[in-house]
Amino acid sequence: MPFTNNTKVVLNDQEQYSFEELIRFKRPVEPVTPTGNEPPQATTPMRLMGFGVSRSGLIVEQELLVPQMYDHQSVIQLRLSTGDVVETTPEQNFYLTLGVPTQAKDLQVGDRPLIQWGGEIEITHIAPLAGTHDVYWLQGKDVPGFLLASGLLVDGLPAPI
Repeated sequence: MPFTNNTKVVLNDQEQYSFEELIRFKRPVEPVTPTGNEPPQATTPMRLMGFGVSRSGLIVEQELLVPQMYDHQSVIQLRLSTGDVVETTPEQNFYLTLGVPTQAKDLQVGDRPLIQWGGEIEITHIAPLAGTHDVYWLQGKDVPGFLLASGLLVDGLPAPI
């Protein structure tokens, strides 16, 4: 499920973070007072806690794996009625109806993709971006789907080899 680094993901604090921000997300660990010759702990990666979308359509809290640069691909830009922008590959699955995936290349202006907790948004603009772009892969640790900007539900299949 490739997206550009500009696309935002909703974490469990309800804030939206771009893929670029998630890649750099680190938190300091409280230094441990050495009792002997042990060095203090350095910083460690933060667990990214977000939401996943189970195959039955339930939204569940889960750990998200840190996004990784995947490839250079053609990208479609979707503008949403909330003002958010999603940049993704044409094959990315979105849901207009629960359990029925629709690829980004088949979406149309006026479509209303499913979002978190039953809200509603509309796609207001769709356009291919010129050239190829770095795209990043993200998936949940427990269930494949997750939430993008505005709570947009997307399918999160494992990265192809």
